[in-house]
Amino acid sequence: MNKIYTNLLILVCGMVILTACGVQGNLKTAPPMWGNERANYEEQRATNAQMEKQKESPSAISVPK
Repeated sequence: MNKIYTNLLILVCGMVILTACGVQGNLKTAPPMWGNERANYEEQRATNAQMEKQKESPSAISVPK
């Protein structure tokens, strides 16, 4: 009977330790792996990268005269 309690205690302690190993915070959805969704994702990603590059480039800012 004592061995059952010992094994149960080890099991519970192991479960408590493993619950702390998860990713904390918001999880991001993985990108699509194939099909039209993948092409749309890649196109949107390229567009976003281009927009970020334009934001960083001082020559991209046009000042009205």
